[in-house]
Amino acid sequence: MFLVKQRVFQLFDFLRRYSFYGLMNRLVKILCYNHSLIGIKLIKGVQ
Repeated sequence: MFLVKQRVFQLFDFLRRYSFYGLMNRLVKILCYNHSLIGIKLIKGVQ
């Protein structure tokens, strides 16, 4: 019984960490995308 609980806990821990990293990656991608858009607008504005 204890082993099963440990397995489930490890699985939840892995899922939580995985979803956290997934969210962070998504945020970084969105930020980079927005920054590139702003950069393009600035360059076009300068030209």
